[in-house]
Amino acid sequence: MRADEYEKPICGALSVCLPAAGVLFGFASVAAQLDSTATLLLSLAGPVGGVACGALGVARGERLRWLPFLGAVLSICVGACFFLL
Repeated sequence: MRADEYEKPICGALSVCLPAAGVLFGFASVAAQLDSTATLLLSLAGPVGGVACGALGVARGERLRWLPFLGAVLSICVGACFFLL
C-alpha cells in the first residue's frame, strides 16, 4: 500500500454515513412493525460502527481531520437517542 492511500477520508465518510443508515433501518423496522431484538441490534450497529470508524479515522490522521471527529460525535448522539426513545 502506498502512503498517500491513508490520507483518503474513507473512515471519516463511513463514520458520518453509518449512523444515518442505522436511523433509516430503525425507522423502516418501526414502519414495518418489526419488534425484535435483532432489529434493535441492527439499528444500533450503525452508530457503533460510526464511533469505531471515527476513532480509526482520527488515529489514522486522515486528510479531513474534522470529518471522523464529526462522525464520532454524531454517532454518539444518535446512539443516545436510541436509548432515550
